[in-house]
Amino acid sequence: MEKKINLNEWLEIHPYGKTVASDKYYVEIANNILSIWETSKVPFTIPENLMKRISMYVAAYFEDVISDFGLWKTFIFKHKFLYGKWLPFYTQEEEYFEDEINLSDIKFILWYSIQELAGKATHKIFPPFMKGLDILSEYIYKYLDTQFEKAPINESIEKLFGKESICDNFYELKNILNWFFCHSYLMEPSTQAKIMQNQHFVNEQLKNATPEQKNMFMYGIMQDTIFTYPCGPLALKINDWLCAMVGKEHPNFDNYRTMEAKATLHWLVQNMTENTIVLSCITKNETLEVERNMFKDTDKYQPGKTVVTSGFVKYKGKWYISGIVSINDISVYSNVRKEPDQAQIEAIHRNVRDRFVQENNGKEIAFFGNLTELKEFLTKKMGWPEEANQQFKNLEKNRNFVVYASEDKGLMISADIAELLKHEDNPMYNAEEAKQKAFFVFVNKGQCPIDMLEYFVDNDMLQDASLITDYENNNYEKGQELVKENYDFIARMFLNEYYWN
Repeated sequence: MEKKINLNEWLEIHPYGKTVASDKYYVEIANNILSIWETSKVPFTIPENLMKRISMYVAAYFEDVISDFGLWKTFIFKHKFLYGKWLPFYTQEEEYFEDEINLSDIKFILWYSIQELAGKATHKIFPPFMKGLDILSEYIYKYLDTQFEKAPINESIEKLFGKESICDNFYELKNILNWFFCHSYLMEPSTQAKIMQNQHFVNEQLKNATPEQKNMFMYGIMQDTIFTYPCGPLALKINDWLCAMVGKEHPNFDNYRTMEAKATLHWLVQNMTENTIVLSCITKNETLEVERNMFKDTDKYQPGKTVVTSGFVKYKGKWYISGIVSINDISVYSNVRKEPDQAQIEAIHRNVRDRFVQENNGKEIAFFGNLTELKEFLTKKMGWPEEANQQFKNLEKNRNFVVYASEDKGLMISADIAELLKHEDNPMYNAEEAKQKAFFVFVNKGQCPIDMLEYFVDNDMLQDASLITDYENNNYEKGQELVKENYDFIARMFLNEYYWN
């Protein structure tokens, strides 16, 4: 590789613009990790730019452990709290050292980063035990172990979330969180696809806009994303990561815990005083009281007529504008209607679920071989009007359907997975298909609602799912065990925001 990692690239994954004393040392560590990777002759290949980036992640993990930054420790302790073990997949050493480097840590960081950056982009699954990963991890671990006693502490990141670090200013905190979400070594692999998706959306929506306009729009979308989108290998929202990092003894713990984000919506100016503005959401039954000095030119606002479009974050009991603000007249939204309140929605879902179970022989799940069968059930047994079937027009090319009834969310429909589900009422189950494809139900976003997926797992319907489908080396059964032992983590990491919806 002609070009090695330079200091500017290293600074990209750090929360400060100027170099500190330890940076040159860790850049050298990152380049040595990269050299180990280049000369290890592992049988898997990824693009050179990703090799560089991931080498920096491993160096940043090493720096984190040395400097007691706390991000890695937060991850392993949170994982152990959730699942009873330090890490997914890998058998930990006889004694796992939470304050030192571990071979299994390096295996996980390499796999996680490769999967998120290289696998996600190519729709490919890299098994945690892919050939060569163990050897590469051991080489890197042995090298870092020789450096452990002499590695310098990076005092800047050591203090970033320390007890003496209290962000009274929301906008200072927001700057740190922008870095944390977009570029910290454990978050960046999981957030890059979302950032690229946002950029694509902006370019499509504003094809004729100036670069400045696109940048401003992108800024607003990213602020919504940073405060509301789950990130990292555990798919936690950013304030959950902060709470776990600082701990309950930190002076800012309650402020992080109670941080609340409202993604960009349209808000009608309902009332104004000298110091505050009361905003009422035009699509939801929500009201906010925001300090007037958060906005510009408020003398032009008219209660009952002016609509403010913006996102907000509540920090230390006060609502702040999180992104950009646009102003319109209420007449622009004449066709907008309020969503039903949550109590109404839940009541509708319960009634639909009860009717479904009643018409389905007391069972919460049903299988349909084609769209015609599904439509007939919904119209003839559930009593749905014929015109309601128009909503399924985009499903005409799908092969089969699974319907699950939930008290919280009503009917959930998933297409093209029936052959993967082992169930006494499912005539479409195909063992060979399931061996090859059942795992993808855990990782394909939007294919299967999380409530339905949990039902499948609880009823052992995805027992064929394997993270390794290497029949020749008898790794299929090992892959099955990996899924059984780590299915919830797998769903978190791969489904991300869909894990929570």
